[in-house]
Amino acid sequence: LPVGNADTWQISCTTSGSLPHDYLGYFVFSCKDSRVMSGLSSEYDDVSQDRRYRAVCCKMGGIQLTHCETSELKRQNFDFQVPRDQVITGLVSPAPKDVAHRGYRLRTCKVTLDSEDHGEEPTP
Repeated sequence: LPVGNADTWQISCTTSGSLPHDYLGYFVFSCKDSRVMSGLSSEYDDVSQDRRYRAVCCKMGGIQLTHCETSELKRQNFDFQVPRDQVITGLVSPAPKDVAHRGYRLRTCKVTLDSEDHGEEPTP
């Protein structure tokens, strides 16, 4: 992310409500309103041996998200890295033939500053 005075970023976060998909199902999750994904939790089911995910999305004042794209499908592990000037805004997973083959794609966007203002000054 662009480096600024950490005290001037205005950040508000929300957690996705219900889990957005069924076990062994296809899912697409995207943060709304130019929010960025800042956390991810999962619920595991012993019967299907699959997980359902819930995301935390945050709105950061003073930025715009541009040049969004979806990554290649990645299987095996859930270890993603994005360039320093990008953020994760969503997650996609096709319905797997079996859980061992579930794959993931990240939706990422480039971060640009809205202006010299990085959001409202925090209140003491």
